[in-house]
Amino acid sequence: MKVLFLDFDGVLNIWPAPSRSGIFHKPSCTNLEYLIGEVPELRIVISSAWRMLHTLEELKRILKSNSIDSSRVIGVTGNEQSPNSNEHRGFQIECWLKRHPNVKTFAIVDDETDMGALKSKLVKTDRFIGLTQENVEKLLEVLEE
Repeated sequence: MKVLFLDFDGVLNIWPAPSRSGIFHKPSCTNLEYLIGEVPELRIVISSAWRMLHTLEELKRILKSNSIDSSRVIGVTGNEQSPNSNEHRGFQIECWLKRHPNVKTFAIVDDETDMGALKSKLVKTDRFIGLTQENVEKLLEVLEE
């Protein structure tokens, strides 16, 4: 299985005025949908802090309302013992990966760099621009490793 760990703020939801209603930056959403189309087996795990404010079904609805194939979403990150804890993203992703050993390859898209040992899998976005086509090309490379 191939997995994309997806942040919202700074990736789909850009600064300086990120949406709290779930209406994201259209070009970034279009770029994510392009990535999904290029990798039919890709599944999405939401690593965004939005996972602490919304249920998985609500997160899927938010993505769907932004024209993103929400059927690819299979879960959210977090420490199983304390899913809403504030451990760094890399640790949260490591916890998820330990519970899902069937993941063959993965990539992380985020505007932060707190990935610890997983930093080589990170494609960092600019929070003022969001997910670009260049980011998508790098994600495709990471997913092919």
